Amino acid sequence: MFSWGARSGEKSAPAQPAALIVESLSASRALPKFISALAVLPAPTLLDLGPVVGTNVSFFGERLSCKMVIEDLYEDIDAAARRGTTEGLAETLTGRITSAASGPIDGVLCWDIFDYLDRPTARALALSLRGALRPKGVLHGFFGTTSADLKHRTKFIVQSETSVKCRCEPGQTIHRTPLQSGEIARLFEGMNVVESVLLQSKTRESLFRLPG
Repeated sequence: MFSWGARSGEKSAPAQPAALIVESLSASRALPKFISALAVLPAPTLLDLGPVVGTNVSFFGERLSCKMVIEDLYEDIDAAARRGTTEGLAETLTGRITSAASGPIDGVLCWDIFDYLDRPTARALALSLRGALRPKGVLHGFFGTTSADLKHRTKFIVQSETSVKCRCEPGQTIHRTPLQSGEIARLFEGMNVVESVLLQSKTRESLFRLPG
């Protein structure tokens, strides 16, 4: 069972030429713990902040019998980048979280959403997500560790509990100023760090849990 926050009149993104798409496989240390934390719950609610990926819906549905709520926040982030200003972005993103979380959320898949946000917007979004989680709820995310102009968006496609396919497609250019591990922990102050590991891809994978 799933839903997503597509707006009326929105069109699907145009297909990208194959030559512009790059795929790689990444190991995951935190995803097994994320799944284990949710597997003990009857029909948990899972909030996905990325685009609709049918493979992911099937994967989590089969393992967790969960309700997936999909809110693609990348659309609003790209729109802000095209406007050349982040004014109002924090309110837009947190408003979408409030609308999506009609009840307590058991787990959140952030993917790499925080790589595309400035510090004030990142803090506002993190606070909103923490407020949407039920006690003992879990939050998973990837955080880049190098400064770069991101000219792509990464679609994360879960292959197994320990591996994720990263499908990079061209997107609106956004500069990433990486969050240090201490900054990431402070973003989710009040939550416990379950896992924080630097992957071979130079990406930090983190898992947080709200105390019960």
